[in-house]
Amino acid sequence: MGKVKEESEYLVKLHKPIQGADGEEIRQIDLSGIEGLNARDMERAEKLAVAEGGIVTVPELNTTYLLSLAASAIGQPFDVLQELGIQDATAVKRAVQSFLNGAG
Repeated sequence: MGKVKEESEYLVKLHKPIQGADGEEIRQIDLSGIEGLNARDMERAEKLAVAEGGIVTVPELNTTYLLSLAASAIGQPFDVLQELGIQDATAVKRAVQSFLNGAG
């Protein structure tokens, strides 16, 4: 759990479910939608990261930036992913980082 599974490099199973924007329980996060994001999504994520925490020198290491991209990839508002436990949030961050670094 909490790791990207081999059957889907974009699937993160959560240790603790969270509630989606429409009230559904989210037990896993399928980040395959990240392949459809573009530079505008990156700009939005970077602006949000700056607004939330000030100066962002390396966006690819910033929690807000990475979770914002993940939220866009799964079609949920950013605040939904802010409810992730730290172990699950770290797993999602790593999956997004892996994709951005070309491993995905």
